[in-house]
Amino acid sequence: MAYQRLGSEVELQTVTQKPTPDRKQDFNQVETSTPTTPYTPYPQHPQHIAAQSATNSRWIQWSKIKGCKVGILGGAISCTVVFIVNLIFTIIAISNGHLEGGIGTLRDGDCDHIRSDSSGIHLAINILSTILLASSNYCMQCLSAPTRDEVDKAHSERFWLDIGVPSFRNFRKMRKIKFALWLCLVSSSLPLHLFFNSAVFTSLAAFGYDVVSISPASLAQNDTGTVISNFESEQAKLLLRKARAGNLTFLANANCIQAYAEVFQTSHSNLVLVTDAEIPRMVANLDVYQPELGSSYSVTAQPYYWMCLGLDNFSTTKSYYPDAPLCQSRVPELKSSPSEWKVGDDKVSYCLSETPPSHCKLQYSLNFAVIILLVNLIKAAIMYYTAFALKGDPLVTTGDAIASFLHRPDETTLRRSLLKRVDAQKPDYSPAGPIAFEGKRERMSSAASKTRWFFCIFWQVMRVHSPFHVADHPLTSFGTGLVVTIVLLIYGITQMTGAKDASTLWGMGVGAISQETLIKGDDFPTTITTNAFIANAPQPIFSFLYFSYNSLFTTMTLAQEWSQFAIHRKGLRVSANRTGVQRSSHFLSLPYRYSLPMMAASAVLHWLISQSLFLVVVQAYQSDFYRRENYDIVTCGYSPIAIIFSISLAGLMLVVLIALGYFRLKSAMPVAGSCSVMIAAACHPAGWEGADIAGKKLMWGVIDVEDGVRRCGFSGGEVGTPEVGKTYY
Repeated sequence: MAYQRLGSEVELQTVTQKPTPDRKQDFNQVETSTPTTPYTPYPQHPQHIAAQSATNSRWIQWSKIKGCKVGILGGAISCTVVFIVNLIFTIIAISNGHLEGGIGTLRDGDCDHIRSDSSGIHLAINILSTILLASSNYCMQCLSAPTRDEVDKAHSERFWLDIGVPSFRNFRKMRKIKFALWLCLVSSSLPLHLFFNSAVFTSLAAFGYDVVSISPASLAQNDTGTVISNFESEQAKLLLRKARAGNLTFLANANCIQAYAEVFQTSHSNLVLVTDAEIPRMVANLDVYQPELGSSYSVTAQPYYWMCLGLDNFSTTKSYYPDAPLCQSRVPELKSSPSEWKVGDDKVSYCLSETPPSHCKLQYSLNFAVIILLVNLIKAAIMYYTAFALKGDPLVTTGDAIASFLHRPDETTLRRSLLKRVDAQKPDYSPAGPIAFEGKRERMSSAASKTRWFFCIFWQVMRVHSPFHVADHPLTSFGTGLVVTIVLLIYGITQMTGAKDASTLWGMGVGAISQETLIKGDDFPTTITTNAFIANAPQPIFSFLYFSYNSLFTTMTLAQEWSQFAIHRKGLRVSANRTGVQRSSHFLSLPYRYSLPMMAASAVLHWLISQSLFLVVVQAYQSDFYRRENYDIVTCGYSPIAIIFSISLAGLMLVVLIALGYFRLKSAMPVAGSCSVMIAAACHPAGWEGADIAGKKLMWGVIDVEDGVRRCGFSGGEVGTPEVGKTYY
């Protein structure tokens, strides 16, 4: 072997020498001692070749997972784990049996234990749904982020795209497959909002009960036949026998009022009032409360009306006192002086209460569970496909776009470094050439147009067909949602009977069942599926409202980050292929100091909305503890105080958004927002900049002199400060 020098570069090349004649024999000796079987570095078996090819293919696939696709893959794995958990739960639930009409029973027993189990399961459901929705939203934002090729194509057609924010407009110029995947993720989120929380629910066991009044002397008589004969009801007679036998629970007046002032009686049933009555009598015989009868003129249609029979201006016929408050609003009067409590003319000394068997149920809907499994599987499949099969590296952050445009400048925006928003809307990006620097520090709100602000706050959906209009988003109005909610709240309060003051509304509690706020009507649906749909309908609506809110909020924070490049040097925040001093992106667009409070506010608001309108399922029992299916209740209830809290928090979020918009940006650098055209216009580096400019700490300013006119842009070297009134390319 020998080596020779080639050209001016030092290169080593192997040269094969032929043996000389005088070394012929030696060569032959060496040649004959050399094995004749050729060396094969790898076995040539077809199975080995196939396995090696598959290994190489897998390596190529995994090597493509970078940037936001790493997060998408993580989301896909999370969705798979959630799917397995949901599948195991569904299999266990079905194996327990007790399935009737698509509704299964997980547990039947003590109401306190059932409520505790329900709280734990719903906490787990909220955690799982949060994982699914967060993973889905991450993938959706990556799908809506354009690649550089898509940006170039859009710019060639004089159409700008959004960079760094959730965007609808981008899909007008992007591949159809990305929009189809995005649409599938959106569609699969809808059933999660509508049915996941109602997949497991609690059904209350409510008992009708008898109320009898008897004196201590009559209760203590040895000859019980005379006393009991005063009652026609066999149940009342049985109740008195239990009282004499000591099988009832003693309740002081205050505890008795507290225990029986309930719309649906779940923990107590038949009641003996020990009073000063001379003759034992039946005070009331109550069935389980029926909401559709609650608006009738008969006060006896109201629950626990009997408590207030001794109060002034209270009648069993509302026509006598049409403006008189119902017993519900007068319970505080009874609680304030329990020792003076009268039922009719009988002064109550104490109560004896019968404890019913616990029949609360923790139930699930098999139909809802199957729907959740399907959408869970769909989300996971879409995320795996996006991570492994979808081509192209999206420009997820503003830093990604800057790095790309610095590496390969956009020709359509050349000589327009001070391009303004109004100019970006023109078909030819005019004017081309020097533009005067105004030097005005804009407010953060200027990152979005006034039209976008107006339609985001006051109108439901807007679409302007100007190709470069900043407000070209189908934005759902955050303000309109508030207005509609306020109108519905006012309507709900006006439909209530009795007192409507603030103390009464507060006394109803958050998410608590009240006879005044159960939705009534012969035409109102009575199936669990329909009522669950109604109860959860506000959730996807709020999510869509939050999408527009988050988009506008993100646009302003991007403008703030952008403006800081004119003040001090910093590395670009990129999602993939980090080089030099570039920073990794721990979030897609919104900094943690904004995103974490927004996520917390969103979670609280979702919970308040769930307490504002909720599913009510009641299974009715008679006073003798036998089932009375025709009195079962499936409806929705609403909580005025929860609605008020929801409006207050949503209003506060809107105020924060508007207040943030009034802050001034850090510099007078032209506001790009999320506009790809304006970002590209600032990314035409000077000729002396190296190819690694994107990996340096960058600053925006005057970077070059061209034919006597200076240019503004990003640079890794020294930059000048633009002067007000002077023109720049």
